[in-house]
Amino acid sequence: MIEIKGIRTADNGGSILIECEITPDGICGEQNGRGNAERRSLLLLPEQYRELKIRKGIITEEKFDEAQAASRICMAVRKGRYLLSFGANSSENLRRKLRQRGFSADESAKAAEIIESEGAIDERRDALREAELRVRRGEGRRLVIAHLRSKGYNDGAVRDAEAYLDKVDFAEICRKVIKKKYGSLPEDPDERRKCISALMRRGFTSWEIRDAGIDEVTDEE
Repeated sequence: MIEIKGIRTADNGGSILIECEITPDGICGEQNGRGNAERRSLLLLPEQYRELKIRKGIITEEKFDEAQAASRICMAVRKGRYLLSFGANSSENLRRKLRQRGFSADESAKAAEIIESEGAIDERRDALREAELRVRRGEGRRLVIAHLRSKGYNDGAVRDAEAYLDKVDFAEICRKVIKKKYGSLPEDPDERRKCISALMRRGFTSWEIRDAGIDEVTDEE
């Protein structure tokens, strides 16, 4: 037998805590080893609680299973919100992180969908902010785009970021990187080639590097 013993709000109203009691003749006959009833706590989002219509008293195994599944999604949502507190994530990247933390693909997808519906994930806004940050760090267009793709931002978000990048003077950014890292262009040919290679790894194109002051760079480098 499964009985709902208590229902109360938690997380300042952000979730509902359900206190359950399962007697030895309940699901799978689970006990705590002393022959007493087993206590379990489930955490639900307010909308999940309303949808399940859980009330105090005896409930069926099917309803309890539904509540347990919903509780897993609630926990994934809580974890997702926590992860977002450290920085923006695309929906795909958040799903990937949740899977890495033990949630199923379905639980991760549903949690990300809920979080996105709350407005916590705005891929177009976040991809643009990420692109602006990368440019300020002195990265070239190719590296910025590759980074956004690796983070799972959708095509529309990447296109918006590309529209911003189209207006950036990457030759000037490259020039600033050279000044900051080297002071001036290396005179030694080997050091100069190393400088060019490093700039290309930062995502700058050959013509941007030439425009920044290294005339001998070739497209093959």
